[in-house]
Amino acid sequence: MQYKLFEQIKKAARVAGATSPEMLAAVESLGRDEKRPLGRFNPWAWCVEVTRGCNLACGFCPTRLYPPGERLFVSDETWGSALEIVNELMPYSRWMIANWGEPTLHPRFVELMKMGKCIAPNLTLLLYTNGTQILNGTFTYRELFEAGLDAIYVDVYSSREKHLELAMASGYQWWEEGKRLKNTKNLFERKTKQGHFIQISRNPAEWLPSKSNRGALMTFCNDLDWEAARKLGMTPVVHPPHRRCDQPVKFPTFVWNGYYVFCGQDVMNHTTGEYSDGKLGNVKDGVPGFLKFWLGRYMQDTRAKVHLCKDGRASHERCRQCCFVGGRADVPIWRAGVRDYWDGGKFVPLPPWVKVEAPNGELKRIFRKSGSGFFGDEELRDVT
Repeated sequence: MQYKLFEQIKKAARVAGATSPEMLAAVESLGRDEKRPLGRFNPWAWCVEVTRGCNLACGFCPTRLYPPGERLFVSDETWGSALEIVNELMPYSRWMIANWGEPTLHPRFVELMKMGKCIAPNLTLLLYTNGTQILNGTFTYRELFEAGLDAIYVDVYSSREKHLELAMASGYQWWEEGKRLKNTKNLFERKTKQGHFIQISRNPAEWLPSKSNRGALMTFCNDLDWEAARKLGMTPVVHPPHRRCDQPVKFPTFVWNGYYVFCGQDVMNHTTGEYSDGKLGNVKDGVPGFLKFWLGRYMQDTRAKVHLCKDGRASHERCRQCCFVGGRADVPIWRAGVRDYWDGGKFVPLPPWVKVEAPNGELKRIFRKSGSGFFGDEELRDVT
């Protein structure tokens, strides 16, 4: 299916003056490599949400803002729809199973992992967990790996000694964060089916100051319980770091009900329309829907603001509330240009920016000159 759609996109891009040279070159890369059919548009990994809601209430975590005791779970249909997309467009990709809830609380977690390897056999499945369901015996490492997981990252919130004991007794390769043996492959060097591993990690409240100071501690677009977060020394972002960000070019993200969000930091799903209108689309829209999302107007506008605008993150209504800085944040990975976008049938130039200054000279807001929806005046928000 994707090759027919790729040809449609290429035909639209080849029309004289239809796209920028960067976009045209990226479009021509579609379908050339069967392991990376998306060519230059290929993301590094997906961030996926299996469960919304947690059995802990950590001060640094936005799940504290969810209704107490609420659990929302991805359905088999939604999970299967996403797997079909990734198997068709990114068959050797990675899924980072985490987002904003404890994944192993899902009543069909094992069945979902088996489904993953059945539909997308070359997909690498990575679990990020608080470890509570392993510690209480609900799951064993063997059961989880045999279901299809390739790696398990455990953030320790209770007895580290017990976690180390369980990892040691599992029979699988394991290490503590920062103590991986030199002769073992890291996550990015490993391929699926190259063995399983367990990493026992610190939870964010125990991170070293050096890790927190370089921007690894997240504020989730300022959606936190700040009374609790301030007790950990956290404060809302007022002036974002003047750094690029690789999140919108590397990691497509969807939440429990299948809706895409522009970034994993959008915990409260501001860019899905609060579960109803689905501004960025849904995995149930299939391959065409994913391409309309990943190459669409909102994502291209975000990339342009974060990577090209001299005001950087401050120019974006959500990114300006974020302090996260990844290790490769400033690396220019996106090679498709950011001057146009795919609307599902043709390429459309992004309208020019209009910048509005506050009386004190600071950037008040920045928006596109024309359009509606994402870029109309009703979407403007003050920076301060």
